[in-house]
Amino acid sequence: MANYILVDEDDEVTVKPTTVEVQGQDIVVDEDVDNSLRPHLVDDYAGDQEGAEANWLTKSLSVLGHGMMDFLHGTILRFGSGGWRMTTQAMEHMEGKKVEGVWDDKEPPSERETLKEKAAEGYEDLPWYLKGLAAQPYADPTTAIDFLKGGGGQALAEGFWEGFTYDPDVDVESAWDITASGTAETRALDFLAGPAGPGQEWINDNPKKATAYAILLDIGYDPLTIFPFLITAPITLTVKALVSGVKKAHTTIPGLSKATSALAENQALQEAFAVFGVSLGKDAKEIQRMFVDNKHLLNAANFKTALATKEGQKEIAALAERLGIPYDTFTLEWHRRIEGMPWGGPEHGFARGISDAEFTMLGATGPTSPARLAQRDISDYRLMLQEATEDVPLAKLGDDAYIPGIKMGEISGKRAEELGISTKHYYPHADASRSALSRLFNKWRGNRPGVSSQGQRTRIGTAEEKNIVEGSSYVLDPNLAMGWRGVQQNVIMAGQNFLRGVAERWGRTSATAPDDWVPIEHIRGVKFEPHVAKQIDRTLKALRNTKETSRILAGMDKGTRWWKMWALALRPSYHMRNLFGNMWNSYAVGGMADPMMFQRANQLLFQALGFEAGKFSGIPKFSGSVKLGSLGNVSRKDLFDWLLEDGIVGVGRYSEEDILRGAGIDQSIIKMMDRDGIKKAFLNVFNPSTNNTLLRASFRGGRAIENWNRTALYLDALKRTGNRKDAKQLVNDALFDYTDMTPEASRWMRNKAIPFYTWYFKNTPAIIKGLFRNTRRYERAGLIKENIEWGEDIPTYEQQSEFAQGRDPVFVDKFMSKFVGDDGREDVKNVKRFINLLNYWPASDLNRLGDPADLIGELSNPYIKMIFEQAFNHSQYRQGKFMKIPGANPIPILGVGMGEMKDFMGLRMPARIAYLLQMFPILSEIDRTNPGHVFGQAEVDERGRRTTSRSKFTPPWQTDATLRESRFEDMEGIPKFIAWLSGLKTYEYDKTTEFYREKKDNKRAHNATISELKYYWKQAMQKGNFDAAHEINQLLKVYNQEQGEFDPLQKGTSRERLRALGQ
Repeated sequence: MANYILVDEDDEVTVKPTTVEVQGQDIVVDEDVDNSLRPHLVDDYAGDQEGAEANWLTKSLSVLGHGMMDFLHGTILRFGSGGWRMTTQAMEHMEGKKVEGVWDDKEPPSERETLKEKAAEGYEDLPWYLKGLAAQPYADPTTAIDFLKGGGGQALAEGFWEGFTYDPDVDVESAWDITASGTAETRALDFLAGPAGPGQEWINDNPKKATAYAILLDIGYDPLTIFPFLITAPITLTVKALVSGVKKAHTTIPGLSKATSALAENQALQEAFAVFGVSLGKDAKEIQRMFVDNKHLLNAANFKTALATKEGQKEIAALAERLGIPYDTFTLEWHRRIEGMPWGGPEHGFARGISDAEFTMLGATGPTSPARLAQRDISDYRLMLQEATEDVPLAKLGDDAYIPGIKMGEISGKRAEELGISTKHYYPHADASRSALSRLFNKWRGNRPGVSSQGQRTRIGTAEEKNIVEGSSYVLDPNLAMGWRGVQQNVIMAGQNFLRGVAERWGRTSATAPDDWVPIEHIRGVKFEPHVAKQIDRTLKALRNTKETSRILAGMDKGTRWWKMWALALRPSYHMRNLFGNMWNSYAVGGMADPMMFQRANQLLFQALGFEAGKFSGIPKFSGSVKLGSLGNVSRKDLFDWLLEDGIVGVGRYSEEDILRGAGIDQSIIKMMDRDGIKKAFLNVFNPSTNNTLLRASFRGGRAIENWNRTALYLDALKRTGNRKDAKQLVNDALFDYTDMTPEASRWMRNKAIPFYTWYFKNTPAIIKGLFRNTRRYERAGLIKENIEWGEDIPTYEQQSEFAQGRDPVFVDKFMSKFVGDDGREDVKNVKRFINLLNYWPASDLNRLGDPADLIGELSNPYIKMIFEQAFNHSQYRQGKFMKIPGANPIPILGVGMGEMKDFMGLRMPARIAYLLQMFPILSEIDRTNPGHVFGQAEVDERGRRTTSRSKFTPPWQTDATLRESRFEDMEGIPKFIAWLSGLKTYEYDKTTEFYREKKDNKRAHNATISELKYYWKQAMQKGNFDAAHEINQLLKVYNQEQGEFDPLQKGTSRERLRALGQ
């Protein structure tokens, strides 16, 4: 009850009640106010807490399996409710005290004079609480203390407890007690709807503005915002206690430390855990980290090599243009001066040569002449070969310790070694028609079937000669050849550096190592602890065995990658979800504090791409610096080098598809070297492989956005931490390094079993870290949901459909009804609309852990899953049959039913085939989006009647165009565009429909349970198992007496959800 108190000249008090509208109902308080009102207003709420203490903790724990949003609501969102409830109860208490004081003539004179003075100034129309608050500063200094002593302190404490426990048993004794939830749970919108706010009518008229204000108020007024230690202190103490407890247990419990160490060093367990991406055992994580760091440095070196190649091509193109000859002519002559002139002339298909004298006459003299360029390249190649083939001494370990160099035969083939290529004019024979990097990582060490992508040099012959005579496609551009060879050199040296690192970190010379230490291949004079040697050996084996031992497994890898790219890349919603997810994890896990770093990242990356005059040259042009906290001003050039060296760019989820198995090399670095790439790309649009131009372009766009996110967080982390190591860790905690997976997990889990394994493997610990590090940021997400749903009749978890449960649904009717234009429709008057946060909000992925079997089934390899689904007519995603009539349309001879005919993309086809095609999300997206209603149109009129039309085309094998199935309700305009762009689709929930569906399913399960129990009883009797028969009979009696309250055969006979829906 909201009262307006008016004070006139004679100190007479008039109390006027206000009418408060809550969810369409008016609550009116009697206008006749007498002294009996005073105890009502100053009631101490002695009975308000009845049952709350016993239930709130149980209810909090019960939501753990309901989803992340319910978890937040049941835990940290309680503090905000307690704060608001405390405030409303304090104001209610002040109102009671004020009325009591005026009536009993006990109010301090100074305060009464102030009230009269304010009333005389025209404040008589203000609500009482504003007058009361305005009067406080002029009252006696002990007013606050008197307020606390006079019951205010108790009102504050009890109010907070009521709000914190969401007490359902509080009485509505005044307007201050009214909440949208019907319990003591209180939010900012409850406050705004009450006596202190603009009222419910204003909220109804301004839902968006009210929601925005309320979100800001909920966040700002939350006790965890004002007193963050309320949540940080318990978390910190808990973590420290757990860590301390584990350490103490290891030191005090006899044999525990030894037992855990033995388990961790068990080779079988290490290999098993490695398949799931877990580095188990002493030093295993450090070895993996060293390996990943070397891959990051390798990527940085490869990028610089590609950049140098592109710059070289640009310079030669400008030189050729100045000389007036084609680029290809100049590079061909340059190549001939490296590897030699061909044996034939124009009559044999070879281009006519240009002499040095002719080049001099054209103006190509000094360092720009082909001869001088060739001499430079010959020298560079010899230095590369020398560096690669020389032994690497391990000086820290002694003179006898070294890493043997790579043999020439491993670089260019045994035949090339026999021909003396290393001592003559070496030129890499790189075949442009084959993958340049598919086996480069084998050069980390030995056992290679072949010699990379270059192929064996089986006889004497230059690259030019082999192209003309044999029709080969060897690269004749020395710029590009040097780039390809440079990448090869980077890989070789990265391997040598990795081996040197592990040798110096964990190795000892043979003379000083204990007797049980063992050597490893490719490091001479050094031994390692057995478990370390095994870890290094497994890493090296994974690196060099890139060729699958089985064609079936190799085909599965290719098929899985093909499906992933075609299923995701061309869908805007996929990229939007990734953008939102990256933004959220940057904020909640990485602790992003300065949003301006997104602008700084944009400037840095644009300079890295050579953006100038509206165009990207691809050649970096850095200028300026960025101020980063204690680091001061750091030049953008240095920052970009840090990005490469620390593995910040090019290692995210988009790069995962370009990471060669176990290698971590992005193939796009090679394409960066190709000056004719744009022309070739145009001809590749209709390529069905993963090299399709549109597919690659989509992934490049996604990669650019991802690199932007990672760069922004890295800059922000540098500013906060002041060092690269911590900044890099924060980025990888939040946005994940997809190259940091054990080779076994990459090969088996990511490439075969679960295509998106890396994301779930890394996102789960990220959520937990975020909840501990930045709890309040997750709380804010919960507060946003609370405000969106405020005032709506939201179904409880038990009432929700099975599809919605665990998916963190957000009911959006307050904003969607007018938007979708269905106001007044009879068929939707009881329908609630919701969106799912699962697959959009990263934290919701934690919900999946509640049902591991369902998680594995839904995320497993689509080809494996499809085989089982087709065999058993069961959709894992829809949790039901995808064919209603399995025996329809049988295949001749085989007799396998294809199911009833369905509409898919405007075509009539059997349900089995339609479901098979839906395995490819891009096709389902086209079918659902229905551009231009080309597949017909399914509509619902204002009375709820569904109408459909036929597709705009007729397939040649059909007599009529396909009728659009009424299961659709095709969206129009903006809603359709938003769903297509963002992937945020609304789903419908009808409580009545759910009730009758549940009732039907429950009855079916109940009858099946009784029938099956009777069958078991009969079987037991026939076999003479009388004891078992007696037990079954007793079970039947109890089951009938309790009317199916329990579910002995787990067929779904529990009536809990049915009761919830019937409320």
